[in-house]
Amino acid sequence: MLQKRLRREFKNRPHEFNDELNHVTFDYQGDCIVAHLSPDYPFKPPTTLFINGVEMSHAYFYDRPKAVKKELGFTDCCHMCQSFLCSDNWSPCITLHDVAEQMVEYRRTVLQAHYNVYIRKSGMLPLLDVHVNRVLDFI
Repeated sequence: MLQKRLRREFKNRPHEFNDELNHVTFDYQGDCIVAHLSPDYPFKPPTTLFINGVEMSHAYFYDRPKAVKKELGFTDCCHMCQSFLCSDNWSPCITLHDVAEQMVEYRRTVLQAHYNVYIRKSGMLPLLDVHVNRVLDFI
């Protein structure tokens, strides 16, 4: 069933599925996405999602400086609780591309918040997006 679902999701798109590790690797808008799938997929969300080697998890969103959290507007809920990766929000009609699109956008939001805080604190002129993204990937 899993193979059939993945063939349908990736009909005309390149991807690699590792049967032993139960994960799929694909490209989404220039980002390398690795999704570790639950044995019950598509009835359960992916267990883990990596974007360019960075794990999207509660820690990714919560382990941020206070100024960045304030910029993001986190109160009692983070992006993970609102995402498709949360089992409360999952539906079998959601595809891995939907999840990737949402998490890439959330990641951009976090990186932009870091950038905004950095610019305000340093008083520097804005850098090119390419340089900012490379630096923030290591944060």
